Amino acid sequence: MIIKNKKHFYVFLILILIWRCIIFAFSAQPGDESTDTSIGFGAKVVGFFIPEFREMSKEEQREFLEPYNFIIRKSAHFCEYAVMGMLSMLLLQQIYMKMKWKIFCSIGISAFMACTDEFHQLFVEGRAGRIQDVCIDTSGAALGILVTVIGITVIEKICQRKTSHSRE
Repeated sequence: MIIKNKKHFYVFLILILIWRCIIFAFSAQPGDESTDTSIGFGAKVVGFFIPEFREMSKEEQREFLEPYNFIIRKSAHFCEYAVMGMLSMLLLQQIYMKMKWKIFCSIGISAFMACTDEFHQLFVEGRAGRIQDVCIDTSGAALGILVTVIGITVIEKICQRKTSHSRE
C-alpha cells in the first residue's frame, strides 16, 4: 500500500476512530435513554422551525414528537454513517488505488462498522441489532461516499483548470 500523503492519511484515520467512538457511545445508550436523546434532538429541530412548540410543556412536546421518533432515529443512523462514509473515502483518497476500489472499500469499511455497531447493540438493555439498521447505515455511507467523490472530482477539475490556465 502506497500512501500519497501520510499526514492526511493519519488525520483521517484519527477522525474515523473518533467518529467510531461517538457512534459507539450513542449505541451504548440503553433504549429509554436513546429514545430521550432522539426526542430531545427532535425537539430542538422542531422548536427551531415552529416557535410555538417551545411554549408547549415537556409532556406535550414529547406527545407531539412520539409519532416521529422512528423517523428521527433512522435519520440519525443514516446521517452518522454518511459522515463515516465521507471519512472513509477521504482516508482512502490518500492511498494510490483506482477510484472504484476506493469506493468499494469505503462502502465495505462502513458496512463492517454498521454490522459491529448492531452486534454491540444486542448487549445493550432495551436495544436490538437489526439488519434493517445495517442497510440504513450502509445507505447513508453510500450517500456520503457519493457526495465525497463528486466533491473530489469537482476539486480536481478546478485544480486542472487552474494549472492549465497558469501554463498559458
